[in-house]
Amino acid sequence: MKGLIAKAAIAGLGTLLVSGFAFAAVGNDHTGYDSKNNSSVETSNKANINSRNDADITNSINGMLGTGHNKSDYNTGNGSVNSGDAKASVKITNAANNSTVSLTGSSMDDTMPSVSNSTTGADSENNAWVKNHNSLDVDVCNKGNVKNNVTVEDETGSNKASYNTGSGSVTSGDASLDVDLSTTLNTSSISTH
Repeated sequence: MKGLIAKAAIAGLGTLLVSGFAFAAVGNDHTGYDSKNNSSVETSNKANINSRNDADITNSINGMLGTGHNKSDYNTGNGSVNSGDAKASVKITNAANNSTVSLTGSSMDDTMPSVSNSTTGADSENNAWVKNHNSLDVDVCNKGNVKNNVTVEDETGSNKASYNTGSGSVTSGDASLDVDLSTTLNTSSISTH
């Protein structure tokens, strides 16, 4: 029986699935006298995974929050100023260059090929062998540049109640400003099974 050689090469980006290969039993069986017989199975699996991510993010926020600057002047009776509350919230969430690569499968199915020498002739030379070559090359390059420029002003008060014949009353409200910045960059998950 002449030799059998099977080869496979697979490459991909992202989720890579290497399916199984089915091999029948090969070998040298019932060979003749003084014969030379070779039987072989060779598999070659290669996966090249290249992941390139480049992000350039700029967030610019300019804001002013204020309450007050009210006036109650020159009243014959009483002067009263009440400022309400001022609230503002700024939230920035950046997410970039998050990669997931999964390599799934095997070079052959669950049953390995059967390679054997059986019932060989006298003075015969019989060779049976299996070669399996697996290569995995993973290259991940993430580049990220994030600029968050936030300028905010918070002010309350500056109310006036003056020159009133009666009493003067000033109540300033609250000014509340929340800034929340969140950045997630360059996370990579690579799994093989």
